[in-house]
Amino acid sequence: MDATTPRDEKKEFLDEALKPLLGELTLGQEIEKGYQLTQVNPGPSLELILTKGAGSFTVWLRNPADDTAFFKKTEKFLIGYRGDPPDRQGYEVIEALVKRIQASEAALPEAAYERLFQTLKD
Repeated sequence: MDATTPRDEKKEFLDEALKPLLGELTLGQEIEKGYQLTQVNPGPSLELILTKGAGSFTVWLRNPADDTAFFKKTEKFLIGYRGDPPDRQGYEVIEALVKRIQASEAALPEAAYERLFQTLKD
C-alpha cells in the first residue's frame, strides 16, 4: 500500500517544478550573501522564505495573469516580496533570484508550468 498523501505529491511536484528554475538550490542552502532558502510554501503564489540570522522575508512567484502589484515581471512569472529583508543585501538577493529565474524559466516545460499554477490553486 502506498503511504503518500496528496500533500506529499504536491510537495514532490513543486520540488520538481522548481528544479529548472532554481537549479540545485535546496532548503537550508545558502543562496548568497548569507541568505538561506528555509521554506517553500504553495498557495495562491509560490513563496520562497529567505532567512539571514534571526530575520526573514518572503519572495513570491505568481501567474502573470494575476491582477496584483509586483516587483519584477519575467516571461512566465510576476515576482514580488513581502516584508523587508533583514539588511540591504537582501535586495541584491532578490535581484539575483529574478536573474536566475529569467535565465532558466524557458527550461520549465509548458505542461509543468501550467500544472504549477493549478497545483498552487488546489
